[in-house]
Amino acid sequence: NGGRVQNNLRDTTVQVFDLEPYNSYLLELNRSSFDNIAWQLKNTTYKITIEPNKLKLIEVPVLVSGEASGMIYGTAADSTGWGRINLNFYRRGILAASIMSEADGYFNYLGLEPGSYTASIDSAQLSSLKMTAAPASSTFEIKMSREGDVVSNLNFKLHHKDHRLPEVPVIASDDQH
Repeated sequence: NGGRVQNNLRDTTVQVFDLEPYNSYLLELNRSSFDNIAWQLKNTTYKITIEPNKLKLIEVPVLVSGEASGMIYGTAADSTGWGRINLNFYRRGILAASIMSEADGYFNYLGLEPGSYTASIDSAQLSSLKMTAAPASSTFEIKMSREGDVVSNLNFKLHHKDHRLPEVPVIASDDQH
């Protein structure tokens, strides 16, 4: 509160003038005000004490996050998507995030730090539905980047547990040349 705000569109700096010296102010940042949606804030509030006749540089650290998306398909022959299926993202074997698929089977999660991940459909839900998923899990990498990384096409297909894949006939050959 207080001061006169001036935005510099060329370098995205914000300057606040006419603040009373020796007073402390709270700087509150809006998480959704960045130009890039992949830039996430760890802290949104900073306490700043103003010194007379000086500009104070406040550097705001951002976490550049990645995004993962895909589809969960059902057992129907037309491969329609299944909604309300829980999907877990693991990093180093620890649950990093959990989301639910949309009504059409689509899922999307923004907020993964750079690193290796494994995505899998929630095993408890699969068990209660008496289903399995193919693949059982999918590994992917979120790469370090200034703009964030996007991994798509993480697709899963659900099958009833009693569903068996058709057997492929084995043709024996008598190659004795």
